Amino acid sequence: MQTFQLIEDFEFLQKLLEKDENKLVFEWLFFLADSEINEILKSIGDSIDEGNKGSVGSAQLYTRSLINQIKLRIKPKVFFSSFEILQKDYISFLKTINPNSEIESYIRSQFSLLEEAYERFIDNYDYNSTVNLITCAKVLVNILSTFNEVNSFLIKNLQQTYDFELDETLNSFSLFIDSDYTFKEFIQKLEAIQALYSELCFLYDISEVDFPLRIIKIESGSLWVKIFGESRVIETIVSLIKDAKEYGYRNLTKEGKIEAEQQNFKAIESALELRKKLQEANIDVEEFDEKIKKSSIVIINNLNTLLSGEKKIKLNGELIESDDTTQKLLKGSNRYLLEGSKDATEDNE
Repeated sequence: MQTFQLIEDFEFLQKLLEKDENKLVFEWLFFLADSEINEILKSIGDSIDEGNKGSVGSAQLYTRSLINQIKLRIKPKVFFSSFEILQKDYISFLKTINPNSEIESYIRSQFSLLEEAYERFIDNYDYNSTVNLITCAKVLVNILSTFNEVNSFLIKNLQQTYDFELDETLNSFSLFIDSDYTFKEFIQKLEAIQALYSELCFLYDISEVDFPLRIIKIESGSLWVKIFGESRVIETIVSLIKDAKEYGYRNLTKEGKIEAEQQNFKAIESALELRKKLQEANIDVEEFDEKIKKSSIVIINNLNTLLSGEKKIKLNGELIESDDTTQKLLKGSNRYLLEGSKDATEDNE
């Protein structure tokens, strides 16, 4: 399993725990596991064992008060429904990470013990059932708290891929494409990202010597890259990848199908919005028409290499599902784009 997928799984658990139903159960469990309550109950138990009649009365009053507090904090119906959700969320996560593991079986058994203890508690509402419930809650809280701390620690360390901060001139992005590549295909994807960066540096008149595209992290199998470079260029690459999907929807659906190749190119040029992006970056676009046209061909050709045939893409953690419409767009553009890309590349050189 890749680091990216591990991070996704760990973050998935964190999101599950933030659900209102799970928060409610956690608050209730932490209340039961409170150390002061445990100490008082232990003292009550010692007094009863010693036959201290003077302490028994006050102990019974405290136990009755505690039972009422537990009853007020969560109703049985709410407990069983919310507790079942929490248990399912944890078990689902553990099965994803390591199916049929001993940890899964152990945590499942602790959930069952607490559920049984709560059933006895609502059947009796007495000292023994209260102590048993609180004991089981304390064990489960300790397990889940340790588990959650480890989970947070792993996320932090898996994401900590460099130990320096980017200044305002630099920016980064991550791209995950869920697919299985040959060595050649993997290299082609990386080359397409570099080509996008180089073409945009050319348009923005940015020196790649001063602002090279640098690696934060790369993993193979599926493609996962975290890279950084000149801030405006990186922001434009992110925007272009998102625009590729939007363009496919607008221009190959019934709402606006393009029929002629020349119209297709004009739509591509429009969809990329290079002129607008250059203006927003304070670049003078006077007499830039030919340069923008040629760069559009290079850019869409490399977007095609990067995205064509890919169904699941995550850009900066955001899921971008390339539907069939987008795939048809990119593949259908291949012939026209390849004819123009050679000339555009030669002119840029």
